[in-house]
Amino acid sequence: MSFPTKVAAVAPGLSGQDVVGRYFSHLFHQASTPGSENIGQNVLQAIVFTPLRTSTWDRIAIQIGIQATDVNTRIRLGIYNDLNGYPSTLLLDAGEVECRPAGLKSLNISQQLVGGKRYWLAAICNMTPALSAGVPYCYPYTAYEFGSSTAIGFGMYHRVYVAQAYGSLPANFPGGGTYENKVYAIGLRLASIP
Repeated sequence: MSFPTKVAAVAPGLSGQDVVGRYFSHLFHQASTPGSENIGQNVLQAIVFTPLRTSTWDRIAIQIGIQATDVNTRIRLGIYNDLNGYPSTLLLDAGEVECRPAGLKSLNISQQLVGGKRYWLAAICNMTPALSAGVPYCYPYTAYEFGSSTAIGFGMYHRVYVAQAYGSLPANFPGGGTYENKVYAIGLRLASIP
């Protein structure tokens, strides 16, 4: 299973999107200029994720658009809590995925998230940019996370990234991160809605 070309990137709770076994990603995003790029070595990335209803998730995944050139390339995935619009404490370090061959790479999890609460889906790569996997991304436009900006339109920020040595995800997301409106193809698979 892979993310659809146009990801139904809404958190569960919106008209007919509550389908067990489907992947969900960043709330309300649509690609204005999609592509793939290297996500870089030792850069901890996090994208906003807000489930609209309390729900349980059974997989975390990332879409690898371009196969990594080095067989040892790994990406570690996880989930952080939010504190005032910035990733805070680690909720889940799900482990590593290999970046060869290209395609959807997922890890089994069992994680309940509270409806209406903001979380951050995180990823970090262990190899240099020239050897990293190409991960699909898009520049979101349309409606965005409520309260994430003082304006509406292109250019609101839904990703934070910061330098971080590769390894287990830190218990607290490092401070001083840079916000950007580019989001990567990271998502969760819906298991149930209590």
